[in-house]
Amino acid sequence: IPSLADKTPPARAKVDAYPVQEKYGIVFAFLGDLPEEERPPIYDVEEYGTDGWKAQLYVIDVACNYERSMENGLDPIHNEFVHPAQGAPMLSAEQQSAPPPMEDIPWGSKFYMAYPTKKDHDTELKSAKTGKRIGAAGSWFQGPNQLVTWIDISAENAFHQYLFEAPVDDGHTRIFFLNMRSWLLEDEHDDRIEKPTLQIVHEDVDILERLTPINTPPTNTKEILVPGDAVIVRYREWLSEWDANGWRIDYRALRDRQREAAFAIPSPGRREGGNWVVDTVPLQPGGEAVRKRRTEASAG
Repeated sequence: IPSLADKTPPARAKVDAYPVQEKYGIVFAFLGDLPEEERPPIYDVEEYGTDGWKAQLYVIDVACNYERSMENGLDPIHNEFVHPAQGAPMLSAEQQSAPPPMEDIPWGSKFYMAYPTKKDHDTELKSAKTGKRIGAAGSWFQGPNQLVTWIDISAENAFHQYLFEAPVDDGHTRIFFLNMRSWLLEDEHDDRIEKPTLQIVHEDVDILERLTPINTPPTNTKEILVPGDAVIVRYREWLSEWDANGWRIDYRALRDRQREAAFAIPSPGRREGGNWVVDTVPLQPGGEAVRKRRTEASAG
C-alpha cells in the first residue's frame, strides 16, 4: 500500500488468489476453494502434441448461458436440423425414438453412435475425404463446463473437439475451442478447415443466442424433452449433485447485493484463515451451509 510506505500492511489487506495451470495454449484458473484432489480435472486431450494430429484453438464469445451451450453439444439429434454445413447428419427413426447409448464416466456421461446417412454429401471438405465412411460421432462432458465431441468421418478423417466453457455471467460464455484433426495436417490447410468449422459453430450460436428462457428451467417439466434428450437430462442430474456440494453461485442474490458490497469467489486461502474484507459470493440454498462445513473442517 503506497501510503503506508515501508510499514506492514494490515492483516486484512489481502485478496483471493487461485490455482492456475497452462495447458493446450490455454491458461486455466480454478475459481473455488476446493483442494486439488476434489476439483474436476482438466480434460486430458491425448491427441494434443502427437504425430498425426493438428490443433487449432479458437476463443468464441457467446451471449448465452454456459449450460445451454453444453446441452447443445450433448444433443445427438440436432445435427440434422441445425447443421447444413455438416451435410445434416441423420439418425434413423429408430435411433431418434430411443435414448442414445449412454454411459457414466468419471465426472460425467457420454454417448457415441453411428449416423447412417446425411441429407447432403456435397460439403465443403468432400473432395479431401479419404477412406471408407464410418459416420459415427459422440459427445460427453467432464465436470460442469468441459465438453468433448468426436466426429469420426472415416478411419483416416476425424475431428476431435474439446470445448472449455467459461461462464462470464449467467447470460454470457467464453468458449475455448480446441479443434483437433487427423487429416490435411499441413499449415496450408488451416484456413480451409477453419471456414466450415466456424460456420458450423455459428449455426449453433445463432440459435443459442435466441433461446428463451436464457437459463435452463428449474425443473424439466418446463420443457418438452424427448428420448434423444437423455444425455441432457443426465447432465442436469450431475449439475444437481454438484449444486448440493455448494458449488453454484446465487447469481440473483449476487446481482441484488452488489450495490452495497464487493464479493469474491472463495479461494483455497480462505480455508487457512478468516479476517477477510471482501465477502464470498452468495451461494444457492444449501451451498452456504456446505461451504461453512468445509471451512470448519479445514480449520479443525
